[in-house]
Amino acid sequence: FGGHTGKATTGDMWYFDLDTQQWREVRLSKTLHGRWYHSLVYVNEMQVALIGGANSATSKALQNVELLQLPGGGVNIRESRITGEEEREEEKPDEDDNGSDGTDLDDYDDLL
Repeated sequence: FGGHTGKATTGDMWYFDLDTQQWREVRLSKTLHGRWYHSLVYVNEMQVALIGGANSATSKALQNVELLQLPGGGVNIRESRITGEEEREEEKPDEDDNGSDGTDLDDYDDLL
């Protein structure tokens, strides 16, 4: 959602269709003001939360949260992982009791 063109903020929303390898615009039922420096957070299969940011008119922080309904619902989330030069497939680890996915940050030392 949104962003900055160098001259103004934008208020459009796009997604990348992994099956067709094309960007597609999402038609929102509500017109939102353009913004940048914001966060877009996955809530569930039907919603995302648009949090804060700034607009180009004032460059002041926006202190709001917009809950957006995804048209048609059904978000297909695919996970990808950067593993370096070696190509390998890994199973996604089961979550442990504290909600962690079990990933050890030491696994990423070679990327730093």
